Amino acid sequence: NGDILVPFSPEAALSGVGRQLKPDEFLWYKRSLPEEIRPEAGSRWLLHFGAVDQCAVVYVNGKKQGKHVGGYLPFSFDVTDALQEERNILTIKVKDYSDTYYYSRGKQKLENGGMFYTAQSGIWQTVWMEPVSANHITRLKTTPDIDKKILTVEAHTATGNPSAVVSVVVSEGGKVVATGKAMQGQ
Repeated sequence: NGDILVPFSPEAALSGVGRQLKPDEFLWYKRSLPEEIRPEAGSRWLLHFGAVDQCAVVYVNGKKQGKHVGGYLPFSFDVTDALQEERNILTIKVKDYSDTYYYSRGKQKLENGGMFYTAQSGIWQTVWMEPVSANHITRLKTTPDIDKKILTVEAHTATGNPSAVVSVVVSEGGKVVATGKAMQGQ
């Protein structure tokens, strides 16, 4: 009950909470999204999390957008279909089992001491939203082969259209050094 300053965990003094989340408790975040975040033809809204410790379920306007487990990796959801023209509410439900479960936890324990430090929970990395084109790159894999002086780029797009053409431009110091085009996923 009350306010929390994100991206600080409730255990951190800078959060304004200063209280430890126990394994049998849930931490709920709720806020209104800025007015400019609205559905718009031809674009999608991506919601990104730098990291949430440990299990997060994300809702927009009461509609579940997805779940992420793990306290150290970034994740994101396309929340466009849940957005409304009017007020939009973002809600995040977090559970942190700390050292009482098998999820990765680093050197965190409910009771610090020795090489272990006090468990941290909740949103502890930056959260942001961005509008992207309806057909945007969702995954990019680059594989260099230094001996052959080749850079292989594999791009996957939101539409998953195998006939989508992806153009790649490689530059160094503002100068174009290579270009290429291929079908998505090649």
